[in-house]
Amino acid sequence: MKRPRVMIVEDEIIVAKDIHYRLEKLGYEVAGMVSDGQSAIEQASQQFPDIILMDIRLSGAVDGIEAARRIHDTLHIPVIYLTAYADNHTLQRAKVTEPFGYIIKPIEDTELKSTIEVALYKHGIEARLRESEWKFRTIFENANDVIVYLDRRGKIRDINKKAYSMFRCKKRNLIGTNILKLPWFDGRTVKRINDLLGSIEKNEPSIDLIELELKNTEKKKIFAEASITALTDKNRVTGFLMVIRNITERKKMEQRLAHTLAQLRKEQRQLESLTKKIITAQEQERLYLASEIHDDLLQGIVAILYFFQMIDTSSFDDKTRERKEKLVQIIKSSIERGRSLIREIEPIREQDIDLVQAIKNSIELRFAGTEITVQFDHPDGLPRLSSAVETNILRIVQEALMNIYKHANATSVNIRLNKNKKTLIIEIVDNGAGFSKRTAAKKAAGHYGLLSMQERAHLINGSLSIKSRLGKGTTIRCTFPIERSESGWTK
Repeated sequence: MKRPRVMIVEDEIIVAKDIHYRLEKLGYEVAGMVSDGQSAIEQASQQFPDIILMDIRLSGAVDGIEAARRIHDTLHIPVIYLTAYADNHTLQRAKVTEPFGYIIKPIEDTELKSTIEVALYKHGIEARLRESEWKFRTIFENANDVIVYLDRRGKIRDINKKAYSMFRCKKRNLIGTNILKLPWFDGRTVKRINDLLGSIEKNEPSIDLIELELKNTEKKKIFAEASITALTDKNRVTGFLMVIRNITERKKMEQRLAHTLAQLRKEQRQLESLTKKIITAQEQERLYLASEIHDDLLQGIVAILYFFQMIDTSSFDDKTRERKEKLVQIIKSSIERGRSLIREIEPIREQDIDLVQAIKNSIELRFAGTEITVQFDHPDGLPRLSSAVETNILRIVQEALMNIYKHANATSVNIRLNKNKKTLIIEIVDNGAGFSKRTAAKKAAGHYGLLSMQERAHLINGSLSIKSRLGKGTTIRCTFPIERSESGWTK
């Protein structure tokens, strides 16, 4: 181990050499010998010894006590005083310099070694304490939050410099002030802090963080977040540590965000209202069109059929009668086609026509006479939904079937309808041409009507996803929430 380095400050040369000899014999390294206080200060700053043996009474303008004071204040080198005698006044001066011991002349080896070892040990501990205090003070003063040390009565014993930037109040004006009497806090805030201090002191459950609204000395409003921790010694509360964080910018951002969200919700409600009006208008138009087809077009065709059937064909030849029968069958087929078209475009109104049957009717109408095979899987006993929900689901299915019929070039379609406790799920899968994501937006706006399907799903609180790959077909998955009410199954 490195030998401790000791500097000797003694104006009697014989005594100094004797100490030098004793130190080397005891295993210490002598870092120099000087005979006056000023030389001691200069030598200490150059050699920086581990410890100094300082004679109190030195000749010259700077005696041992003054030299020890300056060395203590600037270099923090421990000093042991050497003295044969000292009056009370001299001892009082010496104590102020915080010496690490006194050795009475004449010097004994045992006393010299024990005093030096104790002084070095004590100095090492104090050095570590100073380092810890320095680290704590550095963290304390440079923290981004205001840190306040309170005694048990709530008086401010220490506060870091962040307090000025937040509250515009100097530290000297805060020390000794009760935290509850600061002008920044209103009555409600004071009560919250007081209640929190009381509950912490009593070791009662308390809120970890509280939000405060206050004004600094410049009357500027500040939003803050505070936490308080009890400082204890042997399970007894000795004080409190309060941390105050400025959250004004965060609050402003939250307010701006809340305003933006409110605007978005307003616009969303307006869009939903517009969408409802558009879909309602579409359904009314479908109903009107179905009525017109039924009341005017079909009734006229039925009348034509009636008159054709009333024609006496006894005078017709066989070829003419055959043509007349073919024409009757064409008219009947047109009437049935018209009735199927009415069932598809009008809203679901009849109690005996549920969603499953309506989907079956649409499948029959769309793919009858084609080479496309359709499989429709559905559970038995599917509960009735509200008319608006069933109609919108049906329109989504019809739009998907129309897209497949017109654009997919598919040979098979699989429609799956399932439900769990709270969700209705519809999947429509075809093996057609599919499409790329790049063209999906164009098809949504133009050919495929995907936008309308998305809007209808959103209107009844559902979701719709579309997965498609060129040459690999398309899968449309719709999910709708359902819940039981007294009036039946509704969205």
